[in-house]
Amino acid sequence: MINMRISEIWDPRNPCNYNQRGREWERPCNIQVFRNGRKEFQQNVGMRISGNYSRCNPQKSITFYARRDYSKPKMKYDFFGGNCRNMNGEIIEKYDKVTLRNGGNDAGGVRYRDDLVAYLMSGLNVSTMCKADYILFINGEFWGYYSLQEKLGDEYVESHYGIEASNVTCIKNGQCDGNAQVCDEYLMFYDWAMQSDLSDPENYSVFSDTIDTDSFIDYMIMESYISNWDFGANINNWMMWRATVPVNDGYGDGRWRFMVYDTEFSCGLYGSESTSYMLDFFSDMDTDPSRYAPPALLKKVMENDVFRSAFYNRYVELMSNLLLPENVLPLIDAYEEKLYDAFNDTMSRFSQWGDIRSDSENVRTFFRKRPAYALMYLNRFCGNEETGKQIQITVFENNDWNLWCHEAKATVMKLTGDRSVIKTEETGIEVWFVQYIAEITLKKDRTYRFRFKANTQQTFGVCIQENRDEYETFCFRQFYGTGEEQEIEITFRMDRDCEYAKIAILCGYQTGSYQFSDMKLYEEY
Repeated sequence: MINMRISEIWDPRNPCNYNQRGREWERPCNIQVFRNGRKEFQQNVGMRISGNYSRCNPQKSITFYARRDYSKPKMKYDFFGGNCRNMNGEIIEKYDKVTLRNGGNDAGGVRYRDDLVAYLMSGLNVSTMCKADYILFINGEFWGYYSLQEKLGDEYVESHYGIEASNVTCIKNGQCDGNAQVCDEYLMFYDWAMQSDLSDPENYSVFSDTIDTDSFIDYMIMESYISNWDFGANINNWMMWRATVPVNDGYGDGRWRFMVYDTEFSCGLYGSESTSYMLDFFSDMDTDPSRYAPPALLKKVMENDVFRSAFYNRYVELMSNLLLPENVLPLIDAYEEKLYDAFNDTMSRFSQWGDIRSDSENVRTFFRKRPAYALMYLNRFCGNEETGKQIQITVFENNDWNLWCHEAKATVMKLTGDRSVIKTEETGIEVWFVQYIAEITLKKDRTYRFRFKANTQQTFGVCIQENRDEYETFCFRQFYGTGEEQEIEITFRMDRDCEYAKIAILCGYQTGSYQFSDMKLYEEY
Protein backbone atom coordinates (compact mmCIF):
# COMPACT_ATOMS: atom_id res chain seq x y z
CA MET A 1 0.00 0.00 0.00
CA ILE A 2 1.27 3.47 -0.90
CA ASN A 3 0.37 6.37 1.37
CA MET A 4 0.71 9.87 -0.04
CA ARG A 5 -0.23 13.14 1.61
CA ILE A 6 -2.31 15.63 -0.39
CA SER A 7 0.53 18.17 -0.30
CA GLU A 8 2.83 15.61 -1.91
CA ILE A 9 0.37 14.92 -4.73
CA TRP A 10 0.50 18.61 -5.70
CA ASP A 11 4.26 18.91 -5.29
CA PRO A 12 6.04 19.03 -8.70
CA ARG A 13 9.13 17.57 -7.02
CA ASN A 14 7.25 14.38 -6.19
CA PRO A 15 8.99 11.63 -8.25
CA CYS A 16 5.77 10.08 -9.55
CA ASN A 17 5.28 9.19 -13.22
CA TYR A 18 3.28 12.27 -14.17
CA ASN A 19 6.09 14.56 -12.98
CA GLN A 20 8.72 12.91 -15.19
CA ARG A 21 9.87 14.75 -18.30
CA GLY A 22 11.95 14.28 -21.42
CA ARG A 23 12.09 11.98 -24.41
CA GLU A 24 12.67 8.91 -22.26
CA TRP A 25 9.15 9.37 -20.82
CA GLU A 26 7.53 9.69 -24.25
CA ARG A 27 5.25 6.79 -25.17
CA PRO A 28 4.02 5.64 -28.60
CA CYS A 29 0.33 5.90 -29.37
CA ASN A 30 -2.10 6.16 -32.26
CA ILE A 31 -4.30 9.23 -32.56
CA GLN A 32 -7.52 9.47 -34.55
CA VAL A 33 -9.46 12.68 -35.19
CA PHE A 34 -13.21 12.53 -35.81
CA ARG A 35 -15.28 15.45 -37.00
CA ASN A 36 -19.08 15.16 -37.14
CA GLY A 37 -18.77 11.43 -36.49
CA ARG A 38 -16.41 10.85 -39.39
CA LYS A 39 -12.73 9.92 -39.06
CA GLU A 40 -10.57 12.50 -40.83
CA PHE A 41 -7.05 11.77 -39.57
CA GLN A 42 -5.02 8.92 -38.05
CA GLN A 43 -1.31 8.60 -37.27
CA ASN A 44 1.19 6.88 -34.98
CA VAL A 45 2.88 9.52 -32.79
CA GLY A 46 4.58 9.93 -29.43
CA MET A 47 2.85 11.35 -26.37
CA ARG A 48 3.95 12.93 -23.09
CA ILE A 49 2.22 14.48 -20.12
CA SER A 50 2.56 18.25 -20.36
CA GLY A 51 2.46 21.25 -18.04
CA ASN A 52 3.96 22.30 -14.72
CA TYR A 53 1.75 22.31 -11.60
CA SER A 54 -1.24 21.31 -13.72
CA ARG A 55 0.39 17.87 -14.18
CA CYS A 56 -1.02 17.11 -10.74
CA ASN A 57 -4.63 17.55 -11.90
CA PRO A 58 -6.59 14.31 -12.38
CA GLN A 59 -7.04 15.26 -16.04
CA LYS A 60 -3.56 15.62 -17.55
CA SER A 61 -2.46 17.79 -20.45
CA ILE A 62 -0.90 15.78 -23.28
CA THR A 63 1.52 16.72 -26.06
CA PHE A 64 1.70 14.64 -29.25
CA TYR A 65 4.98 14.46 -31.23
CA ALA A 66 5.33 13.51 -34.87
CA ARG A 67 8.56 11.56 -35.55
CA ARG A 68 9.88 9.29 -38.27
CA ASP A 69 10.47 6.73 -35.51
CA TYR A 70 6.69 6.35 -35.20
CA SER A 71 5.57 6.95 -38.79
CA LYS A 72 6.02 10.46 -40.25
CA PRO A 73 7.97 13.62 -39.29
CA LYS A 74 4.86 15.81 -39.49
CA MET A 75 1.17 15.53 -38.69
CA LYS A 76 -0.42 16.67 -41.93
CA TYR A 77 -3.88 17.75 -40.84
CA ASP A 78 -5.78 21.00 -40.33
CA PHE A 79 -6.42 20.62 -36.60
CA PHE A 80 -7.90 24.11 -36.31
CA GLY A 81 -10.63 24.11 -38.94
CA GLY A 82 -9.00 26.62 -41.27
CA ASN A 83 -8.40 29.17 -38.50
CA CYS A 84 -4.63 28.73 -38.21
CA ARG A 85 -2.86 30.73 -40.90
CA ASN A 86 0.65 32.01 -41.56
CA MET A 87 1.71 35.60 -42.21
CA ASN A 88 0.56 35.30 -45.83
CA GLY A 89 -2.93 34.11 -44.88
CA GLU A 90 -2.31 30.50 -45.93
CA ILE A 91 -3.80 27.68 -43.83
CA ILE A 92 -1.18 25.78 -41.82
CA GLU A 93 -1.69 22.04 -42.21
CA LYS A 94 1.61 20.54 -41.00
CA TYR A 95 2.59 20.23 -37.33
CA ASP A 96 5.57 18.76 -35.51
CA LYS A 97 3.66 18.72 -32.22
CA VAL A 98 0.36 19.83 -30.70
CA THR A 99 -0.88 19.90 -27.10
CA LEU A 100 -4.21 19.01 -25.56
CA ARG A 101 -4.34 21.42 -22.61
CA ASN A 102 -6.46 20.89 -19.48
CA GLY A 103 -6.88 24.59 -18.69
CA GLY A 104 -3.75 24.84 -16.55
CA ASN A 105 -4.34 26.96 -13.45
CA ASP A 106 -7.87 27.57 -14.75
CA ALA A 107 -8.73 23.85 -14.83
CA GLY A 108 -11.34 24.27 -12.08
CA GLY A 109 -12.46 27.72 -13.27
CA VAL A 110 -13.93 28.52 -16.66
CA ARG A 111 -10.98 26.81 -18.43
CA TYR A 112 -11.11 29.29 -21.32
CA ARG A 113 -9.24 32.29 -19.83
CA ASP A 114 -6.08 31.47 -21.77
CA ASP A 115 -8.03 30.87 -24.99
CA LEU A 116 -9.90 34.17 -24.60
CA VAL A 117 -6.69 36.13 -24.08
CA ALA A 118 -5.02 34.37 -27.03
CA TYR A 119 -7.97 35.31 -29.21
CA LEU A 120 -7.81 38.95 -28.12
CA MET A 121 -4.07 39.09 -28.79
CA SER A 122 -4.12 37.20 -32.07
CA GLY A 123 -4.23 40.37 -34.19
CA LEU A 124 -1.49 42.19 -32.28
CA ASN A 125 2.28 42.35 -32.82
CA VAL A 126 2.93 39.15 -30.87
CA SER A 127 2.92 35.42 -31.59
CA THR A 128 -0.10 33.52 -30.30
CA MET A 129 -1.02 29.85 -30.55
CA CYS A 130 -3.94 28.63 -32.62
CA LYS A 131 -6.54 26.83 -30.50
CA ALA A 132 -9.56 24.58 -30.93
CA ASP A 133 -11.83 22.65 -28.56
CA TYR A 134 -11.71 18.84 -28.61
CA ILE A 135 -13.31 15.96 -26.74
CA LEU A 136 -10.77 13.24 -25.93
CA PHE A 137 -11.32 9.48 -25.65
CA ILE A 138 -8.47 7.23 -24.53
CA ASN A 139 -8.97 3.58 -25.48
CA GLY A 140 -12.63 4.41 -25.98
CA GLU A 141 -13.06 5.96 -22.52
CA PHE A 142 -14.31 9.55 -22.21
CA TRP A 143 -11.42 11.72 -21.01
CA GLY A 144 -13.06 15.13 -21.01
CA TYR A 145 -12.79 18.23 -23.13
CA TYR A 146 -9.51 19.98 -23.90
CA SER A 147 -8.19 22.99 -25.74
CA LEU A 148 -5.89 21.79 -28.52
CA GLN A 149 -3.10 24.25 -29.25
CA GLU A 150 0.15 24.69 -31.13
CA LYS A 151 3.56 24.54 -29.43
CA LEU A 152 5.72 27.64 -29.54
CA GLY A 153 9.31 27.28 -30.72
CA ASP A 154 11.45 27.18 -33.84
CA GLU A 155 8.96 25.03 -35.82
CA TYR A 156 6.20 27.50 -34.97
CA VAL A 157 8.31 30.38 -36.32
CA GLU A 158 9.05 28.43 -39.50
CA SER A 159 5.40 27.60 -40.19
CA HIS A 160 4.09 31.10 -39.36
CA TYR A 161 6.88 33.40 -40.57
CA GLY A 162 8.77 31.33 -43.13
CA ILE A 163 12.12 31.45 -41.30
CA GLU A 164 13.89 28.10 -41.23
CA ALA A 165 13.70 26.44 -37.81
CA SER A 166 17.47 25.93 -37.84
CA ASN A 167 17.86 29.73 -38.00
CA VAL A 168 15.65 30.51 -34.98
CA THR A 169 16.77 31.20 -31.41
CA CYS A 170 14.25 31.41 -28.56
CA ILE A 171 14.53 32.43 -24.93
CA LYS A 172 11.87 30.98 -22.63
CA ASN A 173 11.83 31.99 -18.96
CA GLY A 174 15.50 32.90 -19.28
CA GLN A 175 16.49 29.56 -20.83
CA CYS A 176 18.12 29.49 -24.26
CA ASP A 177 16.80 27.30 -27.08
CA GLY A 178 18.99 27.78 -30.12
CA ASN A 179 22.25 29.64 -30.61
CA ALA A 180 23.99 30.14 -27.25
CA GLN A 181 26.02 33.09 -28.52
CA VAL A 182 22.86 34.94 -29.57
CA CYS A 183 21.36 34.33 -26.12
CA ASP A 184 24.53 35.61 -24.46
CA GLU A 185 24.35 38.72 -26.63
CA TYR A 186 20.82 39.33 -25.32
CA LEU A 187 22.02 39.06 -21.72
CA MET A 188 24.81 41.56 -22.44
CA PHE A 189 22.32 43.88 -24.12
CA TYR A 190 20.00 43.61 -21.12
CA ASP A 191 22.78 44.50 -18.67
CA TRP A 192 23.75 47.41 -20.92
CA ALA A 193 20.14 48.67 -21.08
CA MET A 194 19.80 48.57 -17.29
CA GLN A 195 22.91 50.70 -16.87
CA SER A 196 22.41 53.14 -19.77
CA ASP A 197 20.48 56.36 -20.14
CA LEU A 198 17.70 55.27 -22.49
CA SER A 199 16.38 58.82 -22.75
CA ASP A 200 19.40 59.44 -24.97
CA PRO A 201 18.31 59.04 -28.63
CA GLU A 202 21.43 57.10 -29.59
CA ASN A 203 20.97 54.61 -26.76
CA TYR A 204 17.28 54.24 -27.57
CA SER A 205 18.22 53.54 -31.18
CA VAL A 206 20.35 50.61 -29.97
CA PHE A 207 17.39 49.43 -27.88
CA SER A 208 14.92 49.57 -30.79
CA ASP A 209 17.43 47.89 -33.10
CA THR A 210 17.56 44.98 -30.66
CA ILE A 211 13.94 44.75 -29.46
CA ASP A 212 10.92 45.05 -31.75
CA THR A 213 9.28 47.85 -29.75
CA ASP A 214 5.85 47.35 -31.38
CA SER A 215 5.89 43.72 -30.23
CA PHE A 216 7.20 44.68 -26.78
CA ILE A 217 4.55 47.36 -26.31
CA ASP A 218 1.62 45.11 -27.31
CA TYR A 219 2.99 42.30 -25.15
CA MET A 220 3.35 44.42 -22.01
CA ILE A 221 0.04 46.21 -22.51
CA MET A 222 -1.94 42.99 -22.65
CA GLU A 223 -0.08 41.21 -19.84
CA SER A 224 -0.63 44.23 -17.60
CA TYR A 225 -4.25 44.77 -18.61
CA ILE A 226 -5.32 41.20 -17.78
CA SER A 227 -3.48 41.28 -14.40
CA ASN A 228 -1.40 38.20 -15.21
CA TRP A 229 0.24 37.34 -11.88
CA ASP A 230 2.17 34.40 -13.34
CA PHE A 231 3.98 36.81 -15.64
CA GLY A 232 4.34 40.08 -13.75
CA ALA A 233 4.76 39.35 -10.07
CA ASN A 234 5.90 35.74 -10.50
CA ILE A 235 8.18 36.35 -13.56
CA ASN A 236 7.08 33.23 -15.42
CA ASN A 237 5.68 32.25 -18.81
CA TRP A 238 7.59 34.72 -20.96
CA MET A 239 9.15 33.87 -24.29
CA MET A 240 10.73 35.64 -27.25
CA TRP A 241 12.44 34.74 -30.50
CA ARG A 242 14.61 36.14 -33.28
CA ALA A 243 16.25 35.00 -36.49
CA THR A 244 19.70 33.84 -35.42
CA VAL A 245 21.21 35.22 -38.64
CA PRO A 246 19.17 38.11 -40.09
CA VAL A 247 17.67 37.14 -43.44
CA ASN A 248 15.36 40.04 -44.39
CA ASP A 249 13.94 43.38 -43.26
CA GLY A 250 10.73 41.83 -41.94
CA TYR A 251 10.34 39.19 -39.27
CA GLY A 252 13.82 37.89 -40.05
CA ASP A 253 15.57 41.18 -39.22
CA GLY A 254 17.25 39.78 -36.08
CA ARG A 255 15.21 41.74 -33.52
CA TRP A 256 13.60 40.01 -30.55
CA ARG A 257 9.82 39.51 -30.71
CA PHE A 258 7.46 38.17 -28.09
CA MET A 259 5.39 34.99 -27.84
CA VAL A 260 2.29 34.54 -25.68
CA TYR A 261 1.38 31.43 -23.70
CA ASP A 262 -0.19 30.31 -20.41
CA THR A 263 -1.98 33.58 -19.60
CA GLU A 264 -4.79 32.07 -17.52
CA PHE A 265 -3.46 33.20 -14.11
CA SER A 266 -5.33 36.45 -14.77
CA CYS A 267 -8.77 37.98 -15.31
CA GLY A 268 -9.92 37.48 -11.71
CA LEU A 269 -8.73 33.86 -11.39
CA TYR A 270 -9.46 32.40 -7.92
CA GLY A 271 -11.03 35.73 -6.90
CA SER A 272 -7.53 36.72 -5.85
CA GLU A 273 -6.36 40.29 -5.35
CA SER A 274 -3.27 39.36 -7.41
CA THR A 275 -5.48 38.84 -10.50
CA SER A 276 -8.10 41.47 -9.68
CA TYR A 277 -9.44 44.19 -11.96
CA MET A 278 -8.18 46.57 -9.24
CA LEU A 279 -4.56 45.39 -9.49
CA ASP A 280 -1.86 47.99 -10.16
CA PHE A 281 0.21 45.66 -12.34
CA PHE A 282 2.98 48.18 -12.88
CA SER A 283 3.59 48.49 -9.14
CA ASP A 284 3.11 44.78 -8.56
CA MET A 285 5.46 43.43 -11.26
CA ASP A 286 8.88 42.09 -10.30
CA THR A 287 11.54 44.42 -11.71
CA ASP A 288 14.58 42.54 -10.46
CA PRO A 289 17.08 42.96 -13.34
CA SER A 290 18.84 39.71 -12.47
CA ARG A 291 15.84 37.86 -13.92
CA TYR A 292 16.51 39.27 -17.43
CA ALA A 293 12.74 39.41 -17.87
CA PRO A 294 10.48 41.91 -19.69
CA PRO A 295 9.01 43.83 -16.67
CA ALA A 296 12.32 45.38 -15.56
CA LEU A 297 13.12 46.20 -19.18
CA LEU A 298 9.79 48.00 -19.53
CA LYS A 299 10.34 50.09 -16.43
CA LYS A 300 13.80 51.10 -17.66
CA VAL A 301 12.81 52.04 -21.21
CA MET A 302 9.99 54.23 -19.90
CA GLU A 303 12.78 56.78 -19.40
CA ASN A 304 12.51 57.50 -23.11
CA ASP A 305 9.86 60.03 -24.17
CA VAL A 306 9.34 58.43 -27.59
CA PHE A 307 8.74 54.98 -26.13
CA ARG A 308 6.62 56.27 -23.26
CA SER A 309 4.38 58.20 -25.64
CA ALA A 310 4.04 55.19 -27.96
CA PHE A 311 3.23 52.93 -25.01
CA TYR A 312 0.58 55.28 -23.67
CA ASN A 313 -1.06 55.95 -27.03
CA ARG A 314 -1.17 52.26 -27.96
CA TYR A 315 -2.63 51.37 -24.55
CA VAL A 316 -5.42 53.91 -24.96
CA GLU A 317 -6.02 52.74 -28.54
CA LEU A 318 -6.48 49.11 -27.46
CA MET A 319 -8.68 50.08 -24.52
CA SER A 320 -10.83 52.20 -26.85
CA ASN A 321 -11.39 49.38 -29.33
CA LEU A 322 -10.26 45.79 -28.74
CA LEU A 323 -10.74 45.80 -24.96
CA LEU A 324 -14.04 47.66 -24.71
CA PRO A 325 -16.44 45.64 -22.54
CA GLU A 326 -19.01 45.63 -25.35
CA ASN A 327 -16.44 43.82 -27.51
CA VAL A 328 -15.16 41.35 -24.92
CA LEU A 329 -18.37 40.37 -23.11
CA PRO A 330 -19.99 38.69 -26.17
CA LEU A 331 -16.86 36.54 -26.52
CA ILE A 332 -17.22 35.41 -22.90
CA ASP A 333 -20.90 34.60 -23.48
CA ALA A 334 -19.97 32.52 -26.54
CA TYR A 335 -17.26 30.55 -24.70
CA GLU A 336 -19.61 29.83 -21.80
CA GLU A 337 -22.47 28.59 -23.94
CA LYS A 338 -20.26 26.54 -26.24
CA LEU A 339 -18.43 24.77 -23.41
CA TYR A 340 -21.15 24.47 -20.76
CA ASP A 341 -22.15 20.81 -21.32
CA ALA A 342 -18.62 19.59 -22.03
CA PHE A 343 -17.36 21.43 -18.94
CA ASN A 344 -19.90 19.76 -16.65
CA ASP A 345 -19.30 16.33 -18.17
CA THR A 346 -15.54 16.76 -17.63
CA MET A 347 -15.97 17.84 -14.01
CA SER A 348 -18.15 14.79 -13.40
CA ARG A 349 -15.70 12.44 -15.15
CA PHE A 350 -12.82 13.45 -12.88
CA SER A 351 -14.89 14.01 -9.70
CA GLN A 352 -13.96 17.69 -9.69
CA TRP A 353 -16.08 20.68 -8.78
CA GLY A 354 -16.43 23.72 -10.97
CA ASP A 355 -19.11 26.23 -11.92
CA ILE A 356 -18.55 27.70 -15.37
CA ARG A 357 -21.58 29.98 -15.03
CA SER A 358 -20.39 31.56 -11.80
CA ASP A 359 -16.77 31.95 -12.86
CA SER A 360 -17.79 33.33 -16.25
CA GLU A 361 -19.49 36.12 -14.36
CA ASN A 362 -16.20 36.75 -12.58
CA VAL A 363 -14.50 37.11 -15.98
CA ARG A 364 -17.25 39.47 -17.14
CA THR A 365 -16.86 41.56 -13.98
CA PHE A 366 -13.13 41.79 -14.61
CA PHE A 367 -13.54 43.18 -18.14
CA ARG A 368 -16.41 45.49 -17.11
CA LYS A 369 -14.46 47.10 -14.29
CA ARG A 370 -10.87 46.87 -15.49
CA PRO A 371 -10.88 49.93 -17.84
CA ALA A 372 -11.16 52.60 -15.12
CA TYR A 373 -8.41 51.06 -13.02
CA ALA A 374 -6.16 50.29 -15.98
CA LEU A 375 -6.35 53.90 -17.19
CA MET A 376 -5.65 55.26 -13.73
CA TYR A 377 -2.57 53.04 -13.29
CA LEU A 378 -1.42 53.81 -16.84
CA ASN A 379 -1.52 57.54 -16.14
CA ARG A 380 0.39 57.04 -12.93
CA PHE A 381 2.98 54.80 -14.63
CA CYS A 382 3.45 57.28 -17.47
CA GLY A 383 3.58 60.30 -15.17
CA ASN A 384 0.50 62.03 -16.59
CA GLU A 385 -0.25 64.04 -13.47
CA GLU A 386 -2.96 66.18 -15.03
CA THR A 387 -5.00 63.06 -15.86
CA GLY A 388 -4.23 61.05 -12.75
CA LYS A 389 -4.57 63.98 -10.36
CA GLN A 390 -5.12 62.99 -6.74
CA ILE A 391 -7.43 65.04 -4.53
CA GLN A 392 -7.23 64.41 -0.81
CA ILE A 393 -10.76 64.52 0.57
CA THR A 394 -10.26 63.08 4.03
CA VAL A 395 -7.44 63.08 6.55
CA PHE A 396 -8.55 60.87 9.41
CA GLU A 397 -7.87 62.24 12.86
CA ASN A 398 -8.22 60.43 16.18
CA ASN A 399 -11.90 61.26 16.53
CA ASP A 400 -12.77 59.75 13.14
CA TRP A 401 -11.89 56.20 14.16
CA ASN A 402 -13.85 54.01 16.56
CA LEU A 403 -13.37 50.48 17.87
CA TRP A 404 -16.29 48.08 17.47
CA CYS A 405 -16.41 44.60 18.97
CA HIS A 406 -18.99 41.84 18.82
CA GLU A 407 -18.58 38.74 20.99
CA ALA A 408 -14.87 39.55 21.13
CA LYS A 409 -12.61 41.60 23.35
CA ALA A 410 -10.25 44.37 22.29
CA THR A 411 -9.05 47.79 23.40
CA VAL A 412 -7.67 50.82 21.58
CA MET A 413 -5.02 53.25 22.72
CA LYS A 414 -4.55 56.58 20.90
CA LEU A 415 -0.92 57.68 20.65
CA THR A 416 0.50 60.95 19.39
CA GLY A 417 -0.88 62.30 16.11
CA ASP A 418 -3.13 59.80 14.35
CA ARG A 419 -1.28 56.73 15.57
CA SER A 420 -3.43 54.11 17.30
CA VAL A 421 -2.78 50.69 18.80
CA ILE A 422 -5.52 48.06 18.89
CA LYS A 423 -4.96 45.16 21.25
CA THR A 424 -7.12 42.12 20.50
CA GLU A 425 -7.51 39.91 23.56
CA GLU A 426 -10.26 37.58 22.31
CA THR A 427 -11.08 37.19 18.61
CA GLY A 428 -14.54 35.61 18.58
CA ILE A 429 -15.67 33.28 15.79
CA GLU A 430 -15.58 35.84 12.92
CA VAL A 431 -12.70 38.09 11.88
CA TRP A 432 -15.07 41.08 11.71
CA PHE A 433 -15.84 40.80 15.42
CA VAL A 434 -13.01 43.31 15.97
CA GLN A 435 -13.17 46.37 13.71
CA TYR A 436 -11.48 49.76 13.75
CA ILE A 437 -13.97 51.93 11.83
CA ALA A 438 -14.27 55.32 10.16
CA GLU A 439 -17.53 56.38 8.46
CA ILE A 440 -17.32 57.95 4.98
CA THR A 441 -19.50 58.95 2.02
CA LEU A 442 -18.64 57.44 -1.38
CA LYS A 443 -19.74 58.59 -4.85
CA LYS A 444 -20.68 56.63 -7.96
CA ASP A 445 -18.09 56.39 -10.77
CA ARG A 446 -15.30 57.67 -8.53
CA THR A 447 -12.06 55.85 -7.78
CA TYR A 448 -10.68 55.96 -4.24
CA ARG A 449 -7.34 55.16 -2.65
CA PHE A 450 -6.99 54.37 1.04
CA ARG A 451 -3.41 54.64 2.33
CA PHE A 452 -2.02 53.96 5.78
CA LYS A 453 0.89 52.46 7.69
CA ALA A 454 0.61 49.24 9.68
CA ASN A 455 3.00 47.71 12.18
CA THR A 456 2.04 44.28 13.50
CA GLN A 457 2.97 40.62 13.39
CA GLN A 458 -0.67 39.61 13.04
CA THR A 459 -2.98 39.09 10.07
CA PHE A 460 -5.46 41.88 9.40
CA GLY A 461 -7.97 42.85 6.74
CA VAL A 462 -9.40 46.03 5.24
CA CYS A 463 -13.05 46.17 4.24
CA ILE A 464 -14.88 49.04 2.50
CA GLN A 465 -18.54 48.41 3.11
CA GLU A 466 -22.00 49.90 3.34
CA ASN A 467 -22.72 50.66 7.00
CA ARG A 468 -26.50 50.19 6.83
CA ASP A 469 -29.07 47.67 5.61
CA GLU A 470 -27.41 44.86 3.62
CA TYR A 471 -23.81 45.82 4.49
CA GLU A 472 -22.74 45.42 0.87
CA THR A 473 -18.96 45.01 0.55
CA PHE A 474 -17.28 47.20 -2.10
CA CYS A 475 -13.69 46.09 -1.53
CA PHE A 476 -11.85 43.64 0.74
CA ARG A 477 -8.13 42.93 1.10
CA GLN A 478 -6.21 40.74 3.56
CA PHE A 479 -2.64 41.44 4.73
CA TYR A 480 -0.01 39.59 6.71
CA GLY A 481 2.03 41.49 9.29
CA THR A 482 5.79 41.34 9.15
CA GLY A 483 6.63 42.84 12.52
CA GLU A 484 7.90 45.94 10.72
CA GLU A 485 6.07 49.01 9.50
CA GLN A 486 4.40 48.50 6.11
CA GLU A 487 2.97 51.02 3.64
CA ILE A 488 -0.51 49.80 2.65
CA GLU A 489 -2.50 51.11 -0.32
CA ILE A 490 -5.92 49.94 -1.49
CA THR A 491 -7.70 51.19 -4.62
CA PHE A 492 -11.38 50.69 -5.38
CA ARG A 493 -14.04 52.18 -7.64
CA MET A 494 -17.69 52.74 -6.80
CA ASP A 495 -20.53 51.53 -9.01
CA ARG A 496 -23.10 53.44 -6.94
CA ASP A 497 -23.43 56.22 -4.40
CA CYS A 498 -23.23 55.25 -0.75
CA GLU A 499 -23.94 57.99 1.77
CA TYR A 500 -23.31 55.76 4.76
CA ALA A 501 -20.20 53.71 4.09
CA LYS A 502 -17.30 52.72 6.29
CA ILE A 503 -13.69 51.74 6.14
CA ALA A 504 -13.08 48.93 8.61
CA ILE A 505 -9.70 47.51 9.57
CA LEU A 506 -10.40 43.97 10.76
CA CYS A 507 -8.30 42.86 13.71
CA GLY A 508 -10.16 39.70 14.64
CA TYR A 509 -7.89 37.18 12.94
CA GLN A 510 -5.49 36.72 15.86
CA THR A 511 -4.88 38.03 19.31
CA GLY A 512 -2.11 40.58 19.63
CA SER A 513 -1.31 44.23 18.98
CA TYR A 514 -1.97 46.20 15.78
CA GLN A 515 -0.57 49.68 15.24
CA PHE A 516 -1.97 51.95 12.50
CA SER A 517 -1.05 55.49 11.46
CA ASP A 518 -1.10 58.08 8.64
CA MET A 519 -4.55 56.96 7.48
CA LYS A 520 -5.70 59.00 4.46
CA LEU A 521 -8.42 58.61 1.84
CA TYR A 522 -8.05 60.05 -1.68
CA GLU A 523 -10.57 60.51 -4.45
CA GLU A 524 -9.26 60.24 -8.02
CA TYR A 525 -10.88 61.39 -11.24
